[in-house]
Amino acid sequence: MGELIESIELQALTLTACNFEMPDPKDAAGGGSIHYSGDGEFAECETDERFELIASFSIRGFRGEKELFMLRQAIVASFLIVDSAVFESVSDDVQLQYCVSLVYPSIRENAERIFSKAGLRQINIPLHFNLIDVK
Repeated sequence: MGELIESIELQALTLTACNFEMPDPKDAAGGGSIHYSGDGEFAECETDERFELIASFSIRGFRGEKELFMLRQAIVASFLIVDSAVFESVSDDVQLQYCVSLVYPSIRENAERIFSKAGLRQINIPLHFNLIDVK
């Protein structure tokens, strides 16, 4: 993915949805397992030089079958293509992963802030995230 550096620029990032649910705060603080998931797709813009990434990310805490918490975030990110030859020389999967790598730090920071306010500071969110579903 290193070849993509400086081939696009992130121009705007909008958090379009953020939903956090924690049915029982005392139970959630007792520990459990965490599952991270996400998906994303590209949307075309009015010009060939621009495109958007529409993505969602979820972090689910659970113990057995019991859900401890759920955080869902959705974003729309606008990009400018600076070097189309380089950007279009790689697969859609690589393009998507690169775009996610540019927006994920903001998603992660928001999740950390929410977990901290909910008293769940012990949750370690990965520094990197790879989407599995490419549309």
